[in-house]
Amino acid sequence: MVEKIKKFLKKYGVFVSIAFVLVILFALTLALLLQDEDAHENGDDIADVTPIDVPSEFKIVQQPLGYHKNYNINFTSNVFNQLVQKEGNYPGFTVKEVSHFGWAEDFVNRIGKGDFEYTTSVSAEQGVSHYWENDSEWVTYDEGRDYIFMRFDTPIYIPDVTFNPRDEDGLQEDLSNFATNYFSSDFEYKVNDINILGNFYRIEYSRVLKEIPIYLEMPREYLLLTPDGRLKEGAFLLAEFVEYTGIQYPLISAEELRNNINFKKYPKNVEFRNLDPEVEDRFDTHGYAVFSNPFTQEGSIEVNDVGLVYFYVGLSQRIIVPTFFLKGEGLLDVEGSLESADFIILASAIDSEYVYVHPQSYFDTLEGLE
Repeated sequence: MVEKIKKFLKKYGVFVSIAFVLVILFALTLALLLQDEDAHENGDDIADVTPIDVPSEFKIVQQPLGYHKNYNINFTSNVFNQLVQKEGNYPGFTVKEVSHFGWAEDFVNRIGKGDFEYTTSVSAEQGVSHYWENDSEWVTYDEGRDYIFMRFDTPIYIPDVTFNPRDEDGLQEDLSNFATNYFSSDFEYKVNDINILGNFYRIEYSRVLKEIPIYLEMPREYLLLTPDGRLKEGAFLLAEFVEYTGIQYPLISAEELRNNINFKKYPKNVEFRNLDPEVEDRFDTHGYAVFSNPFTQEGSIEVNDVGLVYFYVGLSQRIIVPTFFLKGEGLLDVEGSLESADFIILASAIDSEYVYVHPQSYFDTLEGLE
């Protein structure tokens, strides 16, 4: 098990670091929210907080996004036009607060791995996790994320399911058939990419809600299949979502987004990729990422592609709303040196009337983490 954890950290170490920082920020948010409640009870005035005097508990949405103060983000004219075309009203979805351990356990038994050793663990950050293991093979179910992940030494056929990795349209039907047989017939899928890795096909895919993909933190949903459709590795989201009918969320206008996205109080996650390996190696040798605190990143980005997603992080998220998924290229300031990089930005997409705004003390705390 220790060796598996080492391999996982080697592969996803940067994302784990980012996730760790986000957990810290989330904890700070909770603490500050409690302070806010105390302040209101004591009659104190709090500046920069959107009033929550609304008929619906979901009108003001606190999204699972972070903050960056030093990025200069610009849109190409083509992207700006796409943003204009996307303007409109979109539904939110509540997240069912239910464990799908039964689904996971039944799946393990039906694929013939019921003799794996079963263990469980509990942590403050991740909640309850379940493991079915046999030497270097395993199936894990993370209750907090409602997510199942598996790896097998010898690829296996999934009973009652046929995967054809060469057929993109057929794969979407295969995934729906898989979900119907093992989880829920309500799940819908979209295949995002198919790559050949050695003797395997890596299928990257997403669950969709109203034809809009659900976007996950790492690791995201994927299949690693043999040419004849046997499963080597895979990850599946089991969470269930129910459309919230109390309100439709209007998107922020393209013009307002362009004017506001660079403000440090605008909710957004910025991930950089494809940084020069020599630059990253300078930091890896010391055991930490290029940036331990995303709030301190600096750079300039030209966005050249835009999409909409529903950003999901776990069962504790009461409602999910549309989020912009932006791709771009630009420069990242690494200790005074400007380095080329590719960027992905997850940015708040709903009209500012519906976005929770933290008190100034929250951002003062972020400044103090530098």
